[in-house]
Amino acid sequence: MQAATPANAQQRRRHPFSRPSSPPPSSPPVVATPSSGVGAQIYGDMVGGNEGRPHGVPANWDWANGPVIEMGNNSNGWRAVEAWGLLYVAAEGSPAVNTRVNIRNMQLFVLSASKGTWSMLQSTSTPTGAHYVEDFSNDENVPADIIKLSDGTISVTAGGRYCFHFYPNDRATINPSDIGGIVVVYEARLIAADPTKTDDRSSAKFVADAGADYYPGLTGNCPVGDNGGCPGVAIGKMKYVTNDWRSFAMTTATQSQLTNNPPPVDLTGVSQ
Repeated sequence: MQAATPANAQQRRRHPFSRPSSPPPSSPPVVATPSSGVGAQIYGDMVGGNEGRPHGVPANWDWANGPVIEMGNNSNGWRAVEAWGLLYVAAEGSPAVNTRVNIRNMQLFVLSASKGTWSMLQSTSTPTGAHYVEDFSNDENVPADIIKLSDGTISVTAGGRYCFHFYPNDRATINPSDIGGIVVVYEARLIAADPTKTDDRSSAKFVADAGADYYPGLTGNCPVGDNGGCPGVAIGKMKYVTNDWRSFAMTTATQSQLTNNPPPVDLTGVSQ
């Protein structure tokens, strides 16, 4: 039986998920990526195609193939934003039965166009979310099997025709006339669901990405428009979750902005 949609998830993701990739998805110009640094690590998730395909997502949807810039830095006057992430079983399937995905440090930063400074507007290691049907048809969703761990992070799964769509509990206020760039970044890794059972992480195949949506305000839904959804900011590259911590990011900032003035993110020991 279909569960009721969470109150703060109404009309959350239908708009970009239903758009085919014709014309081709827009993304930042592909130029030489710096070899190191926080800015390079973030920007790298907006360059090139997805590492793996998400299960159950039509192949002609733009973000099924790679990163996409949607509204970018133009919120059209809307005054709220919210980070989000997606976790899918990869298209090739995942035979692992004793593996979960550990998620932490979900953060959203906004660059002031007038001051050139970054502000962290959202930060959580315990995002909320739900299991949505993989193609988000009719916004069908059921409660997610989120486990809060002793270190203040969460672990989850995906599969059985559902992805895990997650986000902070509350939206953040923005100044729509002063957006110079947006960054969303979080970290994820594979962990054993039950350490006393066989470790099958080597056969686990999960892919994840990051994004954000604009909203008219801190509460309320988006006006019904194209498929009744909220306009997306951008969507980052889908990457495989591994045994080691990896960062999953989205940005509307340029490569030079991130190289010369990266947001204050600590990615020490976290691979791209």
